[in-house]
Amino acid sequence: MITVKALTRFVHHDIDAHAGDEVQMSEALAKDLGKVGLVEAPKSTSTDKPAPAEKAAPTPANKKAPDPKNKGA
Repeated sequence: MITVKALTRFVHHDIDAHAGDEVQMSEALAKDLGKVGLVEAPKSTSTDKPAPAEKAAPTPANKKAPDPKNKGA
């Protein structure tokens, strides 16, 4: 549970907050309510690192098979 500051009056389930109130809620809920502007977005306290970007496979040097020497073959 973290404590965040309400930016406006809102009611969410059992939370009834007025502007300026200090409200305790889960970090996930605080992030969601912060995205829509109801509370101050909490600072990230977790030590989770973002997943590394997936690297693309190397492109082959020769994309096309060589032409046959004898085109009649």
